[in-house]
Amino acid sequence: MWSAERLHGSTGHLYFWTFTFKDCHDLWKYGRLWKNFTRDLERLCSDPALWGIRVCQLHPGGHGLHYHCLLNCYLDARKVWGLCFKHRMGCDVRKVQQKNWQDAVKYLCRYMTRDAEPFPIRIRRVGSMFGFPMYPKNDVKYEHPASDSISYLIKFLPRGSIGRDFIGACYESPNCRGDYRTLLVALDYNNMRRFQSLQWTEETCQNALMMSPYRDWVNYEDTIYNPTWMPLLLGDNPF
Repeated sequence: MWSAERLHGSTGHLYFWTFTFKDCHDLWKYGRLWKNFTRDLERLCSDPALWGIRVCQLHPGGHGLHYHCLLNCYLDARKVWGLCFKHRMGCDVRKVQQKNWQDAVKYLCRYMTRDAEPFPIRIRRVGSMFGFPMYPKNDVKYEHPASDSISYLIKFLPRGSIGRDFIGACYESPNCRGDYRTLLVALDYNNMRRFQSLQWTEETCQNALMMSPYRDWVNYEDTIYNPTWMPLLLGDNPF
């Protein structure tokens, strides 16, 4: 997945850190929170050789995301703890034994696949830290179930109108999974310029199929890949 050998070989040392957000946030907010933390963490380290790899882990309750990290430079744990306190985070660290450094990489890799639930692509599960060059492989690919639906809905939106809150709401909504409900969301915006339909229940969506204008454009069997009438609003179907 990446050149872990390069990370280890840059200093000959690896340190396994786990950072945990104490508070639960909307998933799309973690990117900025993590960026603010790592910016301060980089300032804390005087070694310009500092590099790292991080993997996110979803946790089912009680606190926010885990960030499991491999760093190639020593950091004063007391100073890092103080920084974590400022950012409402917890932390844990252990130095990786020279002979077992590959085991530490394998341990980090398991967090890429252990969660059964889909992982939001906006919160990238794997990432570099402090400019470490990553080398992704073609045989590793992850797509969130809402990705295609968002691409479809964007066709109905004016350029420049897509915000972080909208993307995050789409990832969270069960009505953005590519079935007839996604077509209802698109049609509702096309007619009413609103996105309340992202919060519609299954019963509300089925009732909408019996009301105008939805019944004239969407069938229950429709999907974004094979719609019956909706392409007429776009001129063609993006899929």
